[in-house]
Amino acid sequence: MVILGWWFGMGALIQSTVNAIWLSKKLGFRPLIHWGRSCPYNTGNGEDVYSQYFCSPDIFSQWDFRIKPQVTFPEVFRNQIPPEQSIYEIDRLARGIDTYGTHWWRREDREKLLMAEGAVVYQYLTSHLAWEMVYGLEAPMNCEEFNWERELIYDEYFQPQEPLKKLAEKFWNENFTNQEKVLGMHIRGSDKIIEGGLPSVQKYIKTFNAENSKFHFKGIFLATDSVKAEKEIKSKLGSNYAVKCQNYPRSDGVQGIHSKSGGAFENGKDMIVDIEILSRCQTVVAFRGSQISWWLEQKRSQMGFDFIPIEADLVDWIRSGIKVFLHRDFKSFITFLREANKRLSK
Repeated sequence: MVILGWWFGMGALIQSTVNAIWLSKKLGFRPLIHWGRSCPYNTGNGEDVYSQYFCSPDIFSQWDFRIKPQVTFPEVFRNQIPPEQSIYEIDRLARGIDTYGTHWWRREDREKLLMAEGAVVYQYLTSHLAWEMVYGLEAPMNCEEFNWERELIYDEYFQPQEPLKKLAEKFWNENFTNQEKVLGMHIRGSDKIIEGGLPSVQKYIKTFNAENSKFHFKGIFLATDSVKAEKEIKSKLGSNYAVKCQNYPRSDGVQGIHSKSGGAFENGKDMIVDIEILSRCQTVVAFRGSQISWWLEQKRSQMGFDFIPIEADLVDWIRSGIKVFLHRDFKSFITFLREANKRLSK
């Protein structure tokens, strides 16, 4: 089963890929990850960026490019790709196909997959979708078993390449010591606002103050894509604590930094290094609504740091909605309202 890198942020891309690997193994396929031209973090030359980011037990070879899969998902993808195409052609054509919203598989799709010898997945594969494809549409999910199996897959397939580990180690040694108590913050901004309310920076500061009264931190590592968040944290906490963050371009608005021309591949590396540094901290504070929080949960099982999620309240949703209305297009605002109605009605 070839797993292409669908157009999504890094955290969601990793989680979707883990789900696809789980699906592949459960159905007896050999999983082959290829984040090529279809992946938003690709450099533009079609080379696999997954293997440049992570160590993999399965190497996607030039020979594998000649495979002509019998089954491709989702349906909109099948309808726009001519039959009997090689993996190379599918990957080349995939980027131009909008599969957003096609998050469902039909019962007959599962039957075709079970009979196939080769398949391609090019969509955001949710946990429930993967589970249904293995056990059937009505099967209740065993979350404990599923999450444990996914943790094993994450540990096996998503260990950063050695140069990225060394960058994280170098940053830590230059800015902190192993004896210091450091709190890590992950503050998500920019394009994430379309998907829901983002917590205010003040919530992170309030959480830091509460934790600091117990542990007396010496430093703060800040991972953020927001210029505003970086300035506010440094302004309010920088005079008393060593606030450190990687030096990379950040967004001063609501455009995702991974969508800027020529910067996606480097942005992917920066995120991986950020996660590695955060996992060295004693305590990590992060927005629950970001896929990065799932990524951090996987790292916590390895490293054992305390994880404190930050939630958005009604005021955060209202503030975020105003920002989307003023700075994004009408389609983005409608997407935000739908997400707000779904989340806040629970």
